[in-house]
Amino acid sequence: AEDPSDHVARGYRVAELLEAGRAEEAWAESEVAWSQVTSTPKEAHLSVHRLAVFRALLQQRRGDASGCLETLARAEICEGPHPDYDFLRAIAHELLALGCSEGSRGRLRHLREAMSAQRAAISRSSTRYAQRFVTGAAGSASQERIAVLALLLGEPEAARQAVQAAAPQAGEESLTLRMIRVEVELTFGDPALALAQVLTCLASEPEEPDVWTLAALACEA
Repeated sequence: AEDPSDHVARGYRVAELLEAGRAEEAWAESEVAWSQVTSTPKEAHLSVHRLAVFRALLQQRRGDASGCLETLARAEICEGPHPDYDFLRAIAHELLALGCSEGSRGRLRHLREAMSAQRAAISRSSTRYAQRFVTGAAGSASQERIAVLALLLGEPEAARQAVQAAAPQAGEESLTLRMIRVEVELTFGDPALALAQVLTCLASEPEEPDVWTLAALACEA
């Protein structure tokens, strides 16, 4: 009989292969391991967390956001809620939103689902977990994504609050946070302030293409 805990060892192998840049091999290994998970009762499983997280990451890279959501749903059935699952679910909904036309109900629904998932991750910040693999889930990474989602949803005040909440955790000098702050001011606030802020980004990260794009937009505003 097949060892029902074999998916645990395979989960380590999936993570190792992905981190080594061998994504196709990692995917093939995850398919074998996941078939073991889905073909046995959840009571027979040891932890599926590592396997589920890295499988979900692979599915996002492969453009399979719906499959990613299925993986995370199954993982929660086996192990219950976890901020890693919330964060990855939010990213999957962002990807699905990008596939919808601008202003459509589908796009709005997926953006709101993503926002809800990121807030769920943050709500678990005080809970202790045996394993965590997504850096900043339930913390700064989720707050940064909430700021981006708020921008996409046209909610400038929510974006500002998320940036402020993330800054003490990620560091005031985080380029990601500074760029989000520029976008907030550029889209909803003060273009002159946005330009001043983007110049500080250029001073520290002159090779970053996205900073130059923001700078051009600030100059045109």
